[in-house]
Amino acid sequence: MKKHWYCNTFFFVLLFIAISSVGCSSTSVIQSGTMVEDLDLSGVHYADSEMQIEKWQQEKLTQNITLVCNKKEIPVSLQDLGASIDKAKILSDINNKPGQTIRVTVDLNSTKATQFLAKKLAQFVEPAKDAAYKIENDKFIITDSTAGKIPAFDKIIEEIDGQTLNNLAKPINVTFSAKPANLSTETLETLAFDGVIGEFSTNFVVHEKNRSFNLNIAAKALDQKIIRPGDVFSFNDTVGPRTSERGYKEARIIINNQYVLGTGGGVCQVSSTLYNALLLADLPVEERTPHQVPVVYVPLGQDATVYYPNVDLKFKNNTESLIYIRTSVQAGILDVKIYGKKTVKTVQIEHQTEKVIKGQGGRKGYIVKTWKIVKDSQAHENRTLLSRDVYAPVQNDN
Repeated sequence: MKKHWYCNTFFFVLLFIAISSVGCSSTSVIQSGTMVEDLDLSGVHYADSEMQIEKWQQEKLTQNITLVCNKKEIPVSLQDLGASIDKAKILSDINNKPGQTIRVTVDLNSTKATQFLAKKLAQFVEPAKDAAYKIENDKFIITDSTAGKIPAFDKIIEEIDGQTLNNLAKPINVTFSAKPANLSTETLETLAFDGVIGEFSTNFVVHEKNRSFNLNIAAKALDQKIIRPGDVFSFNDTVGPRTSERGYKEARIIINNQYVLGTGGGVCQVSSTLYNALLLADLPVEERTPHQVPVVYVPLGQDATVYYPNVDLKFKNNTESLIYIRTSVQAGILDVKIYGKKTVKTVQIEHQTEKVIKGQGGRKGYIVKTWKIVKDSQAHENRTLLSRDVYAPVQNDN
């Protein structure tokens, strides 16, 4: 009886194993009609499917797609573009969607794709050209900027990223994006000057040859100088030291309220003429020093002495345009023009002699106040005290 029970039990175990084996065999192969894009997995054992998908994936990533740029075909592979395919999702879909066609989307690494495309399509880039200017006959002439063209990498990436593989069989037309110039025409139009905003002239005695010579050297050093918006102009930095090595000669200068011979005499007339042109241009003067004694070539309160390197004349370009200086010396006349963007405002200079200081031999000194009056287009006035200057009597004027 016991032996019979053992025989029956053994028989049922063998039957269960046989039935189980039949069941596993029927479910270990992929159902007919199951496709991964163009890969037919019908009847393939699940254990073998991963290897087949891996091989198929590599083939798809290394095969070329076609970019069409300016009618030229450029083959590129998905692998070059940093593309990847989610194999784990494919295997999951095979289990969940038996007998169906599984679509596979491409995941693109946009950073790698952009870097690759930039090199691959570099030949099609048209660089932008910056606007340029030249000054000709004291006029600001602009050469317009032109925008460049660059392949629209983001559009190419959009055509690929997230798309199914079967959609990538057709060529991708490359479009272009505009690349603006670093320096635009509009920027230069803002910088452009359009006329004289301040001008002043002074007279000098031509037969004082050394003084006239020095005056010429300094005036030429100022000529055609450009001051950009926000920059501060220094007379001393521009003209430089007034030394015999740089061509300057001896002429009368003022030291301790006296006229004495010194190298560079006459340069102060250039700085004073410039100072007056700056006042009329309504540009802010940041540093200015009057002479110790009255001078004859500009009104009292409107002079500006300079002495290298400590006594300077400085002004700031507080406008949005370039400031351009022109000087001319001819027939005993020194003329300074300040070019900028013209406005409707007008500038006047007024003085008040606060005190006359008596000196020896009828020579006089003065205390003078000077104002600048700026009027706008509605004749509204802005009155500013420029200075209160003390001039001692000249001790000798020989």
